[in-house]
Amino acid sequence: ARWSRPHWRILCYHGVPDGLTDAFRAQLAAFRQMGFSFIDLDQGLKLRGRGGFARPTMTVTFDDGYLTVYQNALPILEELQIKAFLYLAVDYINKGTNYRSQDSLPTMTWDQVRDWVRRGQGVGSHTFTHTALCACSDSRVTEECVLSKQIIEDNLQMPIRHLSYPYGQHSRRTYKLIKTERLYDSAATIDRGRMWAGHDPYRLRRDVCDPAWNVPSVVRIMSVADGWYWL
Repeated sequence: ARWSRPHWRILCYHGVPDGLTDAFRAQLAAFRQMGFSFIDLDQGLKLRGRGGFARPTMTVTFDDGYLTVYQNALPILEELQIKAFLYLAVDYINKGTNYRSQDSLPTMTWDQVRDWVRRGQGVGSHTFTHTALCACSDSRVTEECVLSKQIIEDNLQMPIRHLSYPYGQHSRRTYKLIKTERLYDSAATIDRGRMWAGHDPYRLRRDVCDPAWNVPSVVRIMSVADGWYWL
């Protein structure tokens, strides 16, 4: 079975823990067998603005910058020839841990992020401290977005043009700030669903996915989010 209409979906992972590498590989391989072609984020945005998608397409993203993305996910992405996109919470990288989580997990180092990029993978911002932007003042929203962008660019010597909202939370106010000030060219949510030509680049939809979920569960969750069942 396939999604019948050409469209674009973005998967949102966080980490790929030890012991779940085979499951992660199986998820990606299953989507390819279902008829999806994998494209990077910039390709998806270009197709979105050029009249749409010729077939079901999918982009893989990761939030935060966990070490397991570098150690466990990257070899599988290379094996399957998939270009993914990593949204960095900059202060997590600076401190080496995701200190806003109940479970402290190690993050990538800047050297590992640079190697990630050298190996053909993409990078964007997940703000500086991973704080919920909807609870911040306008000036704090701008600071979180600008500071993270500057630090990543300084470390990687490349332009950073894409953002993902911490916790996927966004509001009309934060949307307007980021869009009108042109802090980034796109901003990603964790609102599930399909996208077609003309979709708002500052409200990119993403399907949260976990390597621990089996493929039928992932498909069922994505299908229900679209308001239909894939049987």
